Amino acid sequence: MITREPPEPRQTTQQNGGTKPTPLQIIGEATWDVAKPERGGEITLAHAKDAEQAVWDELESMFQARWQAATNSEKQFLKAMASHRGDTVPRAAVAQTLGLATTDLSMARQSLIAKGVIEAPRYGQLRFTVPGFDRFVSSQGDAANSEAGRL
Repeated sequence: MITREPPEPRQTTQQNGGTKPTPLQIIGEATWDVAKPERGGEITLAHAKDAEQAVWDELESMFQARWQAATNSEKQFLKAMASHRGDTVPRAAVAQTLGLATTDLSMARQSLIAKGVIEAPRYGQLRFTVPGFDRFVSSQGDAANSEAGRL
């Protein structure tokens, strides 16, 4: 039986992985690998914190693959989305950032949804499917913005 110290490990995983299965699996695996618990052992907040670099390395690898698979138009869209903080981003805000009408976003938006990079949880709202991807996108250079306004 594995026990945990409530509530900090839960808060740590929610802050770093949200409630999406992929980051939670990565966080869980990395924390388990650090803790190496014996039967009846504990997984603590210290284990989760010690696993943070391994988690980030794994997520960064996933993020890099998603970024490389994006077209220039999609990268512009992602950069515009990432510039707005919060769980969800209004589609109108992305359009405004790019200096476009919301209808001009349709192709890039639909392609990114089909690729599983973003989702539309509510009408007119968008969010990244993996928490932390917005920070990764924000850290990428401005090359994607060189053709701004031309999705």
